[in-house]
Amino acid sequence: MSGVCFEVPPLRRDVIMGLTEELRAVLQINTPFFPILEVVEFALPTLMPDFSLEVREMSEMGDNHGLTYVDRTEILVRVDVYEGVEQRKGRDRFTLAHELGHLVLHNNPGYARNARKTEDIPPYRSSEWQANTFAGSLLMPLDFLRTATSLQEVAEVCGVSFDAAETHTRLLTRAKILNNGNLA
Repeated sequence: MSGVCFEVPPLRRDVIMGLTEELRAVLQINTPFFPILEVVEFALPTLMPDFSLEVREMSEMGDNHGLTYVDRTEILVRVDVYEGVEQRKGRDRFTLAHELGHLVLHNNPGYARNARKTEDIPPYRSSEWQANTFAGSLLMPLDFLRTATSLQEVAEVCGVSFDAAETHTRLLTRAKILNNGNLA
């Protein structure tokens, strides 16, 4: 990570993982594959009546693949990202899950005043680290990772990129949360 992000209250990885497990339970999603687009388009407006998902042109979004405005309970995604999610492209699914993570984890608009250089913030206080941890945990549930036999299986079954599967499982293994030699 580089650039600027927001410093937010600290959250441990296990707490974030617990939140994603709770979200899956509330939505009654018991399969490894998380239907992120259906959840954001149909379930989230039921849970958060003020929520909106806006698809914007690349010219409007620039280099931003997605943006979340917690004060307006709004997620913006670039049209190419939205189309990628529709086509089940792993990177785009991760982007949308990442933005959902910001909405769920960072629902205090006051954080927007706390922008700092990424390298100046401990990871557990970084809005970007937390949103990435949320996305990885939501899209790649721990119970499935414990039984998966390869990173390729994780990528295919969970609908994520191989790189995301590799990064997430490596971080969980390093944190001693996952002990699956086939995936490390």
